Amino acid sequence: MTINKRVAEVMITFGLNKNQFAKRLGVHPTVVHNIIDEKGRGNKPSFDFILKLLSSFDTINGDWLLTGRGNMLFDQKETQEVAEPLVAYDKTVLEMIRDLSAENALLKKEIKDIAGEK
Repeated sequence: MTINKRVAEVMITFGLNKNQFAKRLGVHPTVVHNIIDEKGRGNKPSFDFILKLLSSFDTINGDWLLTGRGNMLFDQKETQEVAEPLVAYDKTVLEMIRDLSAENALLKKEIKDIAGEK
């Protein structure tokens, strides 16, 4: 199962339509459509989208969402014991990725500037 189908499965499991799901995640409905709808673009979810999903649905197993391994939902005991460190780790990794993306953009700009000076 693809990550796109797993995102759709989360929406269905929680009984939400695309608009309700988008609103809960704080994204435009078109973003959800382009990820989960077969008639959409088939876009892979961004890191920000994944972070919003995991933050909005704290019983979702991040490993399952990203890789398909394990169960979609933590049970109550697992949620208490595992979810907080996992979400904190996910947030840390995503923040590192954002920082690296910003640094990459700055380096690209510097390279263009240097190339333009020659």
